[in-house]
Amino acid sequence: TTIGNSVTSIESLAFYGCESLTEISVSSENADYSSENGVLFNKDKTKIVRYLEGKKDLSYSIPDSVTSIGDWAFENCTSLTSVTIPDSVTSIGFCAFSDCTSLTSVTIGSGVTSIGSSAFSNCTSLTSVTIPDSVTSIGIGAFYGCTSLASVTIPESVTAIDWFAFGYDEAENLIDNFKIYGKVGSEAERYADDNSIEFISIDGTPAKSFPDVSREDWYYSAAKYCLRNEYIKGYEDGRFGPANTIQRQDFVLILARIAGADLSAYEGQNGGFSDVQAGSYYASAVAWAKDTGVVNGFSADNFGVGTYISREQICIMLCRYLNGSVLGNADTILNAYPDGGNTSPWAKESVAWAVENGIIGNSYYLNPTGNAGRAEVAQIIYNMSNNGML
Repeated sequence: TTIGNSVTSIESLAFYGCESLTEISVSSENADYSSENGVLFNKDKTKIVRYLEGKKDLSYSIPDSVTSIGDWAFENCTSLTSVTIPDSVTSIGFCAFSDCTSLTSVTIGSGVTSIGSSAFSNCTSLTSVTIPDSVTSIGIGAFYGCTSLASVTIPESVTAIDWFAFGYDEAENLIDNFKIYGKVGSEAERYADDNSIEFISIDGTPAKSFPDVSREDWYYSAAKYCLRNEYIKGYEDGRFGPANTIQRQDFVLILARIAGADLSAYEGQNGGFSDVQAGSYYASAVAWAKDTGVVNGFSADNFGVGTYISREQICIMLCRYLNGSVLGNADTILNAYPDGGNTSPWAKESVAWAVENGIIGNSYYLNPTGNAGRAEVAQIIYNMSNNGML
């Protein structure tokens, strides 16, 4: 196929499905496009536009002039087994290498800063990929469906990894025994924890974990999130204690950690509650919560130390902390649940607000007056984080 000098625009999928087409030739007089060895580029060869799926070469080295790999540039090139991306390239576009089912290895140059969404999706033979420490972002499903990829090392430079980027097959199931290597506290660890993927530290610092929390537990990602951010700490023996209920003073301490409150300003205070012993491990947090309007206590001088906190009480504290207000009709929202009517009248607005914002209400029941376990509290905090509320 020869592209004449009058062509000014070629869509990304213009040659999709042309399995018998092996070469593109561009007129030297064309002001916008050029070609080299049958591959389509922009005029100055800084962007590779399309490598034809009909080409039968097993390997390809992208020229050093290229700075970006266009969307769909190599899509469905099933003959390629290896690709070398030079240091000159800074970005890899959407679906750039999607469905290159014979691709077994890819060398990404040290100039790449972003790997686009679905860039290597469904490269089912890919067994090795090296991500340089120039990369800062990895898009949605970048390596989705790469079922032969058993592990990946993600450098500390990466600060954003989007959904399904690694570790998932084409049906959105986790790939068995997939592992992520990286540094403790990095985005790599965050992604691994959020997706229940095994994380292995590469800097000698052991990753934080709870011995009584496994990746199969529904609260695994939430517990790891709270541990990683030191919102909920384990017991002295290291256990998380997922089923253990939380007392009111302990939840307030957790909330103070979330807020990043400077509790030194409240040392020696008890918030005016007679049942709060000044100097106790939780006293300054309670004083902070009272001062900021997060708590009022059971009465003017009774906080309720030692009382297990209910789910509706948590909703009230969170609503006050975030200055929330319900947008819809509280009764209508709560009546969508079989036990929504069990919500205490004084808690309806706050519980409805929590449901509206996806903080609670992900199951059939609300259980508003039930005591909250540590796993539930972790999940509530995690939901807030995922909803951009923290």
